[in-house]
Amino acid sequence: MVENLEYLYKTFDIDTQFDIVLGEDYLDNLQNFDIIVKTPGISVYHHKISPYRKKITSQAQIFFDYYQGKIIAVSGTKGKSTTSTLIYETLKHAKKNVKLIGNIGKPVLDYLDSKNLPSQQDEYVVFEVSSYMLE
Repeated sequence: MVENLEYLYKTFDIDTQFDIVLGEDYLDNLQNFDIIVKTPGISVYHHKISPYRKKITSQAQIFFDYYQGKIIAVSGTKGKSTTSTLIYETLKHAKKNVKLIGNIGKPVLDYLDSKNLPSQQDEYVVFEVSSYMLE
């Protein structure tokens, strides 16, 4: 995770000092931040978040923006895990370098090799994404 933070510092040119804000009032000082990494469970339409939409990103968006390999994203109401697993197993059987990530696997930024992005060009990820992650 530390590598991912270093990657964000460099990519978005932000200071290495950062604040973590918790508790009931955690959305009250968004104007003080250079970048806001939003969790999928919080709507971008929330009245305290919407004024800062230009500063908002997500783990999924960072992954989509910087991952150099091939991404197969699976979303929908039902069957995401089954479909993702079938695609993953098919690619694995075809001897492809493939990982299963997202809701079904590890967090997406765990798979972003920020120190060597081009090394991932020949990889595949099957990314199970919820509608909240896509938002």
